[in-house]
Amino acid sequence: MQTIDGTSLNPLAVTQVAKGAPFEIPAAAIGRVHAGAEALSLLIASGEPIYGVTTGVGALDRYPLEVEARRAFQLSLVRSHAASVGDEMSPVEARAMMVARLNVLVQGHSAAQFGTVQLMADCLRLGVTPCVPRLGSTGASGDLAPLAHLACMLVGEGSAWLSGRRLPAAQALRDVGLAPVLLDGRDGLALINGCDQATGAGSLYLQDAVHLADVADLVGAASAEALFAFSSAFGEELHALKSHPGQVSAAQHIRALLTGSSAIDGRPGLRDILSVRSMPQVHGALRDALETAELWLTRELNSANDNPLIWWDPPRVVSNGSHFHGQHAGMALDLIATAVIPVAVMSDRRLSHMMDEQRTGLTPFLAPEPGRTSGLMIPQYTTAALVAHLRAQGTPGAIQSVPTSKDTEDHNAMTSVSLERLRTVLDHSWQVLAVEALSATQALEARGEPVGEGAARLRALVRTVSPPLADDRSLSREMMALKELLRTASAADA
Repeated sequence: MQTIDGTSLNPLAVTQVAKGAPFEIPAAAIGRVHAGAEALSLLIASGEPIYGVTTGVGALDRYPLEVEARRAFQLSLVRSHAASVGDEMSPVEARAMMVARLNVLVQGHSAAQFGTVQLMADCLRLGVTPCVPRLGSTGASGDLAPLAHLACMLVGEGSAWLSGRRLPAAQALRDVGLAPVLLDGRDGLALINGCDQATGAGSLYLQDAVHLADVADLVGAASAEALFAFSSAFGEELHALKSHPGQVSAAQHIRALLTGSSAIDGRPGLRDILSVRSMPQVHGALRDALETAELWLTRELNSANDNPLIWWDPPRVVSNGSHFHGQHAGMALDLIATAVIPVAVMSDRRLSHMMDEQRTGLTPFLAPEPGRTSGLMIPQYTTAALVAHLRAQGTPGAIQSVPTSKDTEDHNAMTSVSLERLRTVLDHSWQVLAVEALSATQALEARGEPVGEGAARLRALVRTVSPPLADDRSLSREMMALKELLRTASAADA
């Protein structure tokens, strides 16, 4: 049972709840929701100007709202901001965004009404998930447009997923016995004014990258065997002299994966190519980057990502904050992407070397009959193309600020750019690793000698979707299937 209490959420918990794990909201968090809403009511009654409650928003904040217009304004706000475009987030990504926003609301400082918070929690529990186009957020003021599509679902507008069916939101709510919420106070703004698309979906991508780091070791170790590597590059004593925790961990993992190999230290010479002997350094840098990104995302998940913010003892409000700004979240996602790209670039290099009969002692391109068959020549072209795409993704999203709202919001974090960049980088990198895994397995089988523990596990995975290459055939579907298999394999298999 996971806990959503506004203070202890982490990316792994986000991922688990997004995938259907049960959760609870403690009584103390519910008390904060009530306290925030009551404080907002007192502040409104006092006549104190409150941004987005008694005024318009953005460059329209100089326009006061008449009392009778305020409730309608919260609904109008949600409708006008639901302007995302493009492909839709997957249901699990949209649920992750919901988890992240719910964790903000239960802190109480957003002053959302309890009924609004309760409905979002009920939708999560019952599987009612908003249909949310991916693109449209600038990352400050938060992920406004994507979150507005979530808010539309809560008021019974837009579309929702339920049990694998796409339905009108009102019908989806009705089918599970829920009713749309009537927005009041600052509910509309509270639902949309944070960087929760980035922190929610970013939590999923972080877990994907953690798994990729382990699989990269597994695949790289098999390739090291195919290329007759020396074990000295992975020695414990050697890596103690540099001591980056991720590097030490990667070297240890690769050493374990090579246990039982007959090919390691099986040739004369002193050194390996850098794409083999530098695996602990490059894979280790990814591991250390993931640790930093997890820290930043965890802090952001448990932050009051909103503006204005309300306190209740005594009631007070700050309308001039910027906690919705997603700079930390965007930079965390950029850090992961930047650290993943070299892992894929290195993977392509090992794969390319396995096409060279001088390095493997096998046929060129691992072809069954060189000349008549091309073997794995063209799959390496595919990875070369993917690496070029990855290099084009080299620029961080978090530096791409473009002003909005008549320049009152003149610096934006562009977290959606960082999020999309990471999504693309992970997808392409998994595919590169899959082709390397296919090639290393083909090479080691052709040699027919005892392999290490890691290579044996990898072979079992590869041969589930791709039989040995006895003659030329299209490998496209097999390579894509292997990508998905590696991506979803259990930690024990990796």
